[in-house]
Amino acid sequence: MPLGISIRTIGIMKFYKYVGAETAKIIIQNSTLKFTSPVNFNDPFDYFPAVQEEGLRKFTRRINDEIGGGVKRYKTNHRETSKHLQSLRSGAFRDLYTRNMSISCFSKSPFILPMWAHYADNHEGCVIEFEFKTDSPLVVEYFSLGINQLSQILIPFDVNYSEDRPPLFDENGRTDGPNTGFQACLTKAKEWEYEQEMRVVTKQPEGIYSFERSQMTGLYFGMKIDKKDKTDLSRIIDGSNNYTGTKIRKHDVVMAYDKFELSKIQFRL
Repeated sequence: MPLGISIRTIGIMKFYKYVGAETAKIIIQNSTLKFTSPVNFNDPFDYFPAVQEEGLRKFTRRINDEIGGGVKRYKTNHRETSKHLQSLRSGAFRDLYTRNMSISCFSKSPFILPMWAHYADNHEGCVIEFEFKTDSPLVVEYFSLGINQLSQILIPFDVNYSEDRPPLFDENGRTDGPNTGFQACLTKAKEWEYEQEMRVVTKQPEGIYSFERSQMTGLYFGMKIDKKDKTDLSRIIDGSNNYTGTKIRKHDVVMAYDKFELSKIQFRL
């Protein structure tokens, strides 16, 4: 597997997308998802790793060796090192190294109260359930393609929550360590921990991309969803299940009687 990436569990992994009703209709009908550049996320720290002096000279020498073919395009004296630090810490550099990557965000649970409020139109929307089978032969295909090529398989990675910003490179100037490089886009501040986020990352510019339709396995209708939206979504799901081979199950969401919790019940129109 590339970049030291590992799959969290073996077997079936469920992950969930909080969306408005109209967005849900598009996703289910077209089997497409929007992937967004980290630069356009609501968190200004997103994929904006820390650049520290420790390891900078080794990082610069490695860039000279691997990109410059041994030619010292970037000097490592004190004055130039200060310039490098300033450049690498800039928003312009962040824009540069994220321009050919984009992310679609999910959660580990369909019952997160703030997520319903923030991303599912205050319970007027819904949550789409996705499934990823880690033992599927498609996984082998995905990793044989590599992270730099487009795959229609949605493979979610856990987001890590930390007090510290992830580093761009480690003390040895490497960007392929456990917290650097690609892994930096999977690290967020602990204040976001309630989202229980998972991410699907593609090395493609921001845009709309197709995914494997069979990965959709459920829809949770918000408690305040409009009756027409519920009817339309139910019809779209039935059409998908009947004609495209999906097995999307429909669920209603209700409040627990004695706790600040949500649960699912049998779907009804």
